[in-house]
Amino acid sequence: MLRARLDGVKEARLKSPTESVQEYASQPGLFTQDRQPGTDYFALPEVSSENRRWIPGRFFTSETVAGNKLIIFPEAQPWHAALLQSSMFMAWVETFAGRLKSDISLSPGLAYFPVPWPIPNKNQKTSLVEAWRNVEDARAAYPASTLSELYAEYAMPARLLKAHQSLDAVVDRLFSGRKKLSDNTERLKVLLTAYERMTTAGQLTIPKARRRARN
Repeated sequence: MLRARLDGVKEARLKSPTESVQEYASQPGLFTQDRQPGTDYFALPEVSSENRRWIPGRFFTSETVAGNKLIIFPEAQPWHAALLQSSMFMAWVETFAGRLKSDISLSPGLAYFPVPWPIPNKNQKTSLVEAWRNVEDARAAYPASTLSELYAEYAMPARLLKAHQSLDAVVDRLFSGRKKLSDNTERLKVLLTAYERMTTAGQLTIPKARRRARN
């Protein structure tokens, strides 16, 4: 079984138009590129159900190998996680991300890099971190449940839902200067206004992110 898989990798590499990939045909057991981060990282699934209000992500240590179906954020901080687990992020994702059938298909080029991320000050970062920790604590209250189960439509525990709503209020205020916005339509208006302002001024900030390479 293993030998057959390795032979398949070798054959695929020999057929590749990329010379550097062809060179690795003699070593089918090795990755052609090692993009595993050397630090802890935050990860989001590349594909997630359209029925989830938030796409659940989490932190992993560098010892946990990230699969090719994850979008990883090396050296991400808790306040970054708060932004990526917010309804503000989902408002952008629901509008601009791709689709796999009807499910959301994330790609950094559409659903991360173009987002007009604000640059929080120290106090705002502290509020974001606290909001994220509350989400983590709410998840930890259900140790027997997977993230898929916790974020299933109509089955989200009340404590976790409340933690996300509190996180949304913090992120909404960061983006708009107002308290929690009413819905994702209102959030999208805030995002598009910020995007137009920042791109017009040539000041779009593009944080670091990358997709796992397929081998």
